[in-house]
Amino acid sequence: MSRIIVIGECRLDVEYAADFRSAPAGARPSGHMTNIALRLAEKGYNVVFLTEAAVDSVGDTVIDYLASHGVDVSYADRYTDGLTPLAAICPGMTPTLYTSYPATDGFDIIWPRLDDEEDIVVFGDYMTLSKRWSHNYLNFMSHVVAKGCRTLYVPGDISWRVSRVTKVMPQVFENLEMATAVMLDPATCSYYFGTDSPEQALNKTVGYYCPTILFAPPGSTSPLEVGKQLPASLSSLVADIMARKCHLI
Repeated sequence: MSRIIVIGECRLDVEYAADFRSAPAGARPSGHMTNIALRLAEKGYNVVFLTEAAVDSVGDTVIDYLASHGVDVSYADRYTDGLTPLAAICPGMTPTLYTSYPATDGFDIIWPRLDDEEDIVVFGDYMTLSKRWSHNYLNFMSHVVAKGCRTLYVPGDISWRVSRVTKVMPQVFENLEMATAVMLDPATCSYYFGTDSPEQALNKTVGYYCPTILFAPPGSTSPLEVGKQLPASLSSLVADIMARKCHLI
């Protein structure tokens, strides 16, 4: 059976209904790619999540939750010198992120065996742009590309993590070069490429690195394919990602 191999960050979000002085309304495993992994597992895909979490109570909570909802986390890097990221989330306010990472390189995973005919690799979010991950992550992605796997880049919203997008654009371009297609919505298209038009983004920037944009406007149920025609499996995968929901625990 084919697998969806998802690469990205996991953390625990503590959510407040009004402000940080009120009692928390709940908590949930989070991270852009965490949400994607959970949604695809819900839809019946065979999902392997390549991520990292500390050997602590927060990490155990997130990893156990993913496993109990059908996500294979057996390849995750469980580091001991640090803490699992935790974010305080309140409507209308910039999230507050608490991290304590090891001094060593991140993404020190055991590599899963890849099937170039079947497996699809979905990757993105802030950690795929970070210096902590760059050495091990890029080594693995070079292996993915060499094997000929289909790849989907989902950059996501990192505006609350970096002061200027120009600081990470070299890494964004590097990720685009490794992608069969990139998934964007109007907000992320505008943030990274200065326009909410996928046609303009493809012609002016994206097309030099990646041949296809799968564009997901809010409220739509299937992506608009701009650029080189893709296998139907990638478009249907993006449609299922678009239908994702959040998990409160």
